[in-house]
Amino acid sequence: MGAASITYITTCKGRLEHLRQSLPRVAAQPQVQVIVVDYDCPDGSGQWVKDNFPQVRVVRIDDDPGFLLTRARNAGGQAADTPWLAFFDADILLADDFFSTASENLVSGHYYRADPPSIQTWGSVVCERDIFLKVGGYDPVFRGWGGEDDDFYSMLEFAGCRRGVMDGRRLSEIDHGDDARTRFQADAKLASHQRNQVYRMVKLDVMRMSGGYLPLALREQIYEQIRSRLEARGKTGQHSLEIRIRLPETVVQHPLSAEDPKRMPVTQVERSLSYSLSWNFDVAGR
Repeated sequence: MGAASITYITTCKGRLEHLRQSLPRVAAQPQVQVIVVDYDCPDGSGQWVKDNFPQVRVVRIDDDPGFLLTRARNAGGQAADTPWLAFFDADILLADDFFSTASENLVSGHYYRADPPSIQTWGSVVCERDIFLKVGGYDPVFRGWGGEDDDFYSMLEFAGCRRGVMDGRRLSEIDHGDDARTRFQADAKLASHQRNQVYRMVKLDVMRMSGGYLPLALREQIYEQIRSRLEARGKTGQHSLEIRIRLPETVVQHPLSAEDPKRMPVTQVERSLSYSLSWNFDVAGR
């Protein structure tokens, strides 16, 4: 049997009931490594994995009473050492031969999503580990529910990856409500989804203008500006907002002056992006 070329990575916080159903299907498949990220799970998911599936690697995060999917997935991706990474939530059930079939169809320079997709399989993805590391994994700036998966796909494409598909019919779902999705989130689901999606679009616009990936400090600054403005506007009950994002200042150098060759004329350019937002819902408590 050859070495594994792909690592299955799932995260668990308060989802042991789901993990009991999804993990056995994966752990029994050959030529796949398996990592479970126990994110300070109150159900003791990491110990359950060790007791029942000793071949599965457990990565533990034990310093966060909340839950950050980006941090959890990044911890799993950084711990893996196979060429390909497969991220699936604990509520996704895979066909018994999923990895033997998938491994035969992976092509470098591509990432793979379920087709047809659903709300629950939207975040399921297979990608190359080298590209995962190149883009910095999932953006840790995201808070709350939603948007981090769309952002990750955009980062992969910004790095030159092309989207491929994996057969969505080979994935099934464990049905559950929003209470399980947002149990460890401090913010209301709709409020965090709105904030995250606006940030995602602004971030990509700034990247396109700057021609590269943004440093963490700048991303945090952009996110906080969006968060604070949306939160303040939400308290007023108004459903519109203008946001202006200032871009890093640019200096244009001009040819040396013939009269004074030691002097380098420059033009200082200040740039910004302006956004007009409007919405038809109240975000408080939703």
